Amino acid sequence: MKCILNAMEYMHSNNIVHRDLKPDNILVGDVNDLESVKVADFGLSAKYESFSFKSSEQQVGTLVFMAPE
Repeated sequence: MKCILNAMEYMHSNNIVHRDLKPDNILVGDVNDLESVKVADFGLSAKYESFSFKSSEQQVGTLVFMAPE
């Protein structure tokens, strides 16, 4: 979990939002080395710019992993 959160912190510090984080997009290179966890599939990712990002107008992601609201 720490590796995933570190990856998210890195992306967010570079103004990147993944928008489709789910178990299918978490890759483990070696089950004996949990430091090898990777976040994958940046097909729906976007650069966050506060003046142009309209999250309420655009719904992206995998439906079964989206919040019900």
